[in-house]
Amino acid sequence: MKNKIKKLLLIIVTFMLGLTIISCTNKNNITQNLYQYGIDICIQMETMLKDENYTNIQFGDLEKSFLDNFIANDYDTPNRIYIISVPNQKQIAEGLYNESEDYTKLSNELKKQIENRVSFTNVIYTSNMETIYKQEDPFYDKIRVQYMTAIKEYNGIIEKPIAYLYVFESGNPIITYFTQKDQNTVTATGIFYLSSVESLSEVRATLEKYGCTITNY
Repeated sequence: MKNKIKKLLLIIVTFMLGLTIISCTNKNNITQNLYQYGIDICIQMETMLKDENYTNIQFGDLEKSFLDNFIANDYDTPNRIYIISVPNQKQIAEGLYNESEDYTKLSNELKKQIENRVSFTNVIYTSNMETIYKQEDPFYDKIRVQYMTAIKEYNGIIEKPIAYLYVFESGNPIITYFTQKDQNTVTATGIFYLSSVESLSEVRATLEKYGCTITNY
């Protein structure tokens, strides 16, 4: 009888422990909040561009009228949102360098060294640069603005790295992407996206070659 009671108590304790673990995991998982966190990042970028002291430090002699072109006025209500799966470093490296004959000749060990240095930021910047070079001047000014990023950190965990592309009625689209910095911290980074966002197919045509998967929000 005592053995049966002990077994029953053990089952109950194990069950309660499982519920506690599930509860804690759900509580710390912030995936469902990422859309709003992304909006917060967009608003942060607006604040940075509208602050004359900040832009003087960041950009020096860039005209305010030029910077105003990047600012949207409807950050709370974006026209469209695309979800981007963030590829791993191997996929990113292959997307960036596979057309390079030098890269294809590298040993796997040296390819790994390149993989260790790339991130999703490289994908965004490369896509931006491809667009900038096709446009008229002032492309040097656009290059400078694309390197302005907003970064915030949030307590919690996410299932995997993910990005959101926000498209607004006016102003410039913004990509916010989320990565797990450590066991309890998620880093959110916002970057202006300068390539075409007229349709889902256009976004896919630009980013899928880097291993990204893009869907509507």
